[in-house]
Amino acid sequence: MAPFEEAATLPARPARAVSIADVLAAMVTIVGLGVTSVAIRRELTHPVRVATPRVSFATLARADGAVKVRDGDSLVWDLAAGGEALARGDAVFVPADGFAEVRFDDGSTLSVEASSLVVLDAREDPASGPSVRLREGGLTARPAATGLTIVTSEAQAELSPSAQASVSLSREGAHLELTSGAAVVRGAGTSSELRAGGALDATRGGLRPTESAGTLVAPGPSARRYFAGAAATVRFEWHAPEPEVVLELADDRAFTRLLSSRAAQGRAVTVPDLAPGAYFWRVRAHDGEWTTPPRALLLVRDRPPDPISPTRGQVLYLPGATVATFRWSEVSGAPRYEVQIADDASFTRPRLDASVDRTELRLGPFAPEGVYLWRARAVDPERGESPWAEPVPFRLVIEPLPAPPELYDPELDLAVPRVAPPLAPRPDHGGANPTAPARPAPPPVAPAPPPPPGPHGFWWRLVGGVALAAEPPPAAPDATSPPELSVLLRWSSVPGVTQYVLEVAEDAGFTHVVLRQRVTEPWYRWRTTSRRPHFWRVQSIDAKGREGTFSAPRQL
Repeated sequence: MAPFEEAATLPARPARAVSIADVLAAMVTIVGLGVTSVAIRRELTHPVRVATPRVSFATLARADGAVKVRDGDSLVWDLAAGGEALARGDAVFVPADGFAEVRFDDGSTLSVEASSLVVLDAREDPASGPSVRLREGGLTARPAATGLTIVTSEAQAELSPSAQASVSLSREGAHLELTSGAAVVRGAGTSSELRAGGALDATRGGLRPTESAGTLVAPGPSARRYFAGAAATVRFEWHAPEPEVVLELADDRAFTRLLSSRAAQGRAVTVPDLAPGAYFWRVRAHDGEWTTPPRALLLVRDRPPDPISPTRGQVLYLPGATVATFRWSEVSGAPRYEVQIADDASFTRPRLDASVDRTELRLGPFAPEGVYLWRARAVDPERGESPWAEPVPFRLVIEPLPAPPELYDPELDLAVPRVAPPLAPRPDHGGANPTAPARPAPPPVAPAPPPPPGPHGFWWRLVGGVALAAEPPPAAPDATSPPELSVLLRWSSVPGVTQYVLEVAEDAGFTHVVLRQRVTEPWYRWRTTSRRPHFWRVQSIDAKGREGTFSAPRQL
């Protein structure tokens, strides 16, 4: 039988019956594919959402440290900077070493302490003043003519116009301290009216007056102190019934990380050598019978602005009505700056002393030509006497400076070697050859100097003479040393120029200058034995001693 006939006679495989499970699996797969295709189609044809326009009603007036802001319609925190606009519903987070100040359009201000989170609530009636929700940390509020409302999870404080109040959160609840004005506090179904100098604690159980025999005086609530130098010195003041108390400093509001605890006599103590950063301080009795509520204190090193332009050594060319711009970096929160220009480093008699509200100053010719120094500093009543930036020297030029000369190709001459080799014998041609170059005669050898006279006897001369004869003769000069090159450097003559400064260096940046020569003629002959490549350039100086710019360097 043929092979294909054998295969045809094999028994057929019995057909497998389709089960209900197979049908259900197929139906689920079809439904899943349909849902996926519909979702993809809807995603591709989804209409573009138009973002709701943000209406700002406040400004982040100051942001010290890595302050972050979150849009009310977003979950993303963005690093913020001073001057940023804030809308209703925005949240402001201040890190442990930071500080923020929010200024509302109606004039109200909000000082947000370190390690705090504040949300600018949206209110249906803007005429009743701004409303903020304190989620964490502490703040100090100064409402304007329409008042301000502070909301916490335990209470709500409605501040009257021109009042000042500080609110801080702890595990027990919220603490409110009113410095000036009046406020109405509501919580746990009750309300309480608070007057200047009063304080109360709000918990889930209700409102109660703060029970403390001591009162903190200075620094005030949410204080921020600027200092110059490496460390700060702070004076702490309080009122207490006992003559001796304990002053405590910590870097957290709960005082779990205590930095300092010292006994203090009287009502004040000065603490030196405090590093910049955020602190919390309080006063307690020795026996722990009472403890004042803590206050936040931020110590900030007062840094001057960084000068931008003109740079060190820059030439300001101001012919006619030309104006130069002095620029410096911004100092966070500084409302104004002071700029001084003087011709001496002491700045005792400045040529210019100006105050501006921006980070630049435009000036025309303000003084005769010469070398001057300029500096800037921030002007802020809160900072006190801010430090000046490092003075930057610059040169003021009103008349055109002398132009740089044009450099010509150098001429190289092979000069006589430092040690002349012996002359080779010349064949006798029967007479002088007028076309042959004359050979220089060898230099005469000077006779050896006689021994120095002195009161020495015969034996000294004998021994000395033997010793001199025993010394090896001096080494003969190396006749193979490289000959000296005579390089003639020439350049164009510039009208009105009386002197030139020639520089030769081993690099194009002229950091390794090997020759700096001042000459009166437009040429110079440089003698050298070096075979390394060099660069040269020339500067013009006029009769008044005014130095122009160097010419473009050329390579030898």
